[in-house]
Amino acid sequence: MPMIQQNMVEEGILELRMNRPDRLNALNEELIGDLSGIMRGLNRDRQVRVVVITGEGKGFCAGADLKAASGSGAIPGTEGMTQLGFVYKYQEYLAELMLAIHECDKPVIAAVNGAAVGGGLAIALASDVRIASEKARFGAVFIKTGLSACDVGTSWFLPRLVGASAAAELMLTGRVFGADEAMR
Repeated sequence: MPMIQQNMVEEGILELRMNRPDRLNALNEELIGDLSGIMRGLNRDRQVRVVVITGEGKGFCAGADLKAASGSGAIPGTEGMTQLGFVYKYQEYLAELMLAIHECDKPVIAAVNGAAVGGGLAIALASDVRIASEKARFGAVFIKTGLSACDVGTSWFLPRLVGASAAAELMLTGRVFGADEAMR
């Protein structure tokens, strides 16, 4: 089963659907690598004019899959690393994905169809446009797991979108909020 389903929904409109619905599309090493590679490749693809990123099933993306983060060697250069070294490299790998989304020369739309927390929030923030269903939930929940420095771009993107004070409140509390509040 591919981690990313690619579908040209109309001429020039490419849908990228994260495909781990059983884990709410949590970011494992394979999904991160696949999505990052696709995003980087789109800069050379003249057939694609706009990209829509969404999630399969009831979630957009539940963030990093900490259970799957294994140091298995799926991330280049992590073979034989200590757990701390692997966690650092895993964060870098996630940050590279956010940069690939942000730096894509095509407009990127995050179609948020459910939970977008942690790294899922970062994907939405790195996109050019965010469209949320009524079921969408957002949260910078890193702080709740003790990973305040593992925000993979959230602390850069969020203040630019909502202002420094609102961003600080969301990042320091890890509060989850819905689509209505996100619109404000």
